[in-house]
Amino acid sequence: MPGENGDQFKQGDLVFAKMKGFPHWPARVCQCDGGGSSKRIPVYFFGKHQIGTIPPENIVPYIGNELKFGSGVRIEGFAEGMWEIQNTPVVGSKLKRASRRSSLEESNETPRPEGHLETSNQAAEETDLWLQLLEVVI
Repeated sequence: MPGENGDQFKQGDLVFAKMKGFPHWPARVCQCDGGGSSKRIPVYFFGKHQIGTIPPENIVPYIGNELKFGSGVRIEGFAEGMWEIQNTPVVGSKLKRASRRSSLEESNETPRPEGHLETSNQAAEETDLWLQLLEVVI
């Protein structure tokens, strides 16, 4: 199985992570402390903006599995999560915001789906970036 060796995942990797009672969900591997005896990997779930620790056997790479796990799910937050992993994979991270901003200004990203609700403080920051981008375009 693709996720049997936890060493193959590193911070920032885009993945699908499976928690009991949920389908494989779009996620990003968070910073791994490396300490402790736990063999679980911390991941940030797109769409829900939550962090969980998942056994490596329940994690598969995002690339190559988009069609298998990325469609047909009608649970609240899943469509938003798929949008975020494809368009704003650094949301909820402390990765360089400057590079995110310049990439926004250089690209023609599509707007968020209607009815999309943000649950993090980054919603205000992203709104400001969108307004600045619109001012440049207009």
